[in-house]
Amino acid sequence: MSTSLELVYEYRHLMGKCLVGEGLSMDEVWAVEVIEGLFAHDAASFDPAASSLSATLRGGPDKLWGQVELISAELDRIAVRASPFLEPGSLIELLIDDEELRLSYRFKCRILSITPDPDDAVESGVVLLELVGLPLLVRRGPKRPRPAKSLPPRPSSEPRVVAA
Repeated sequence: MSTSLELVYEYRHLMGKCLVGEGLSMDEVWAVEVIEGLFAHDAASFDPAASSLSATLRGGPDKLWGQVELISAELDRIAVRASPFLEPGSLIELLIDDEELRLSYRFKCRILSITPDPDDAVESGVVLLELVGLPLLVRRGPKRPRPAKSLPPRPSSEPRVVAA
């Protein structure tokens, strides 16, 4: 499931290296060609029911913060189901968290279009986001068990030492 998202992230990362003039190695050029070939046949689709991905839009002129549903991804665009109360053309950040792998993908986006969904009673619509700039990947590492706080009670007859 997150494979298509990983490919979008990797492609955007490699293209960002080109834009800043760092250049690509031959292996990275080959990786870009392979990714473009995979997406040329068909746009990758997300299946939210089969994954542990959650997505949030934040930012914009109204300081929006809300959960969205991922629909599909292309190399330069991502479609989400969200509230249609967004402004086309505004910049926004899309955070996609993979709880299973403990990763957080963060993309800067521009809202291209908003298409209201007539079948949805919750008034959501399909929002098409254009990816801009370099993405960010945050690795949170494995969960660590919390130590049990089982300190013995301090006897009241014990004298206290006060620093002078």
